[in-house]
Amino acid sequence: MAESDAATMERLRKEMGKKVEIPVPEGMIPVHDNKATAVLAAPGDLERLRESMEPELVMSTLVDPLAVVRLTPFSAIPEWANHSTFCSITRTADELSIVTCSFDVPATEQREGPFTAFMVHGPLDFALTGILSRIATALARAEISIFAISTFDTDYVLVPSADAERARSALAASGTCRFADA
Repeated sequence: MAESDAATMERLRKEMGKKVEIPVPEGMIPVHDNKATAVLAAPGDLERLRESMEPELVMSTLVDPLAVVRLTPFSAIPEWANHSTFCSITRTADELSIVTCSFDVPATEQREGPFTAFMVHGPLDFALTGILSRIATALARAEISIFAISTFDTDYVLVPSADAERARSALAASGTCRFADA
């Protein structure tokens, strides 16, 4: 049976001043001061441990290629934005951005793309932290840029379509996620 926190603290207080030998696991770093010895994780070990304890993300690839369109800040939302199965609209003081199926965007509009979107299966609890960070880190290591969109239920990560297969491979290899549409 495990000791309670109070019992553990009391036992450690009694042992203070006595030399206590602590076995140092491989890859760990012993640290000594005049009272005790501690064992610290080697660089990178804590990050790997944290990542191994995080739940696996399940992702899917959206079929349609997407475009990011920039309009003036006070533009009306164009009719073509209402036809897509995916549409995200963000208005700021500087611009109106619309992310939608690239086939629906007139050639006359200022746009970037095509992008391939990866959807994190949700709904995701608002208290969860680090989801986009995990994905972005795996893709940054592969030198793949991202454009992220979050909704009430889930997150979407857009990558340049030319990098989509490499992005899937990087995410799967990192252990960050598995693809339901693999």
